[in-house]
Amino acid sequence: MQNESLVAVLEAERAAALTNQAQLTTVDPAEAAQIAAVYAARLKELKESKAGTIRWTGRRWTGEHV
Repeated sequence: MQNESLVAVLEAERAAALTNQAQLTTVDPAEAAQIAAVYAARLKELKESKAGTIRWTGRRWTGEHV
């Protein structure tokens, strides 16, 4: 995957994560646990891949592939 494509994917996933985070205040405990499990699995996947070397600094993506 090219750097620009990878950054675009990560930015889209970050936006989705922020939307989900905002919705967590209105979900029941079972749904919150399900969302947490999905994000834990994705985090594990990212850590095991080269994409895991890219970090969000709060302003931009940095890392080996950027």
